[in-house]
Amino acid sequence: MNDPATQAIYTCPMHPEVGRAGPGVCPKCGMAMAPISPMPLVGTEWTCPMHPEVVQDGPGSCLICGMALEQRGVNVLLEEDNPELRGMSAPSWIAETVLPIGLQQLLWLH
Repeated sequence: MNDPATQAIYTCPMHPEVGRAGPGVCPKCGMAMAPISPMPLVGTEWTCPMHPEVVQDGPGSCLICGMALEQRGVNVLLEEDNPELRGMSAPSWIAETVLPIGLQQLLWLH
């Protein structure tokens, strides 16, 4: 999965001269790198345009309506680590757990 041929090229939105293969943070400003090329499609599956729940590994006809199945690419690299999202998750965790406990303690004292 870490094959460079299957990873998109990422660059910093503020510093387009900074680029790398795969996600990460910009060494100049710390912003999350954004993909500049589309993620490559890995694998192919065939689905009915009228019944998307009908999926096959190869061409054929829809089992429900008989229409020809259309090719659709599958991106295996959908779930990738996003440092910017990971950084925003900690404050929400603190707000959901620590702040209510602190408020309860303040209300208890009064």
